Amino acid sequence: MPKESVLVIVNPIAGGGRAARLLPLLRAHAAAVEMEIAVTTHARQGEELAAAAAGRFERIVAVGGDGTVQELLNGVTASAER
Repeated sequence: MPKESVLVIVNPIAGGGRAARLLPLLRAHAAAVEMEIAVTTHARQGEELAAAAAGRFERIVAVGGDGTVQELLNGVTASAER
């Protein structure tokens, strides 16, 4: 099964809501660049999404702060350890 191109995981509360304000722009360009967008709704969901996406996507991108990046790293690492 071929990998999809990019998964962008957005923490909408990051940066006092600045990450959420990027969603319209991301969604407008998603189809043109083979990008899927996932928006987190609770703590550690970024980790779950990244773990499920590892191996399926060529790239996983965090839109949020350092906590979002840490969650994605944890998810990808946990997936690789399985």
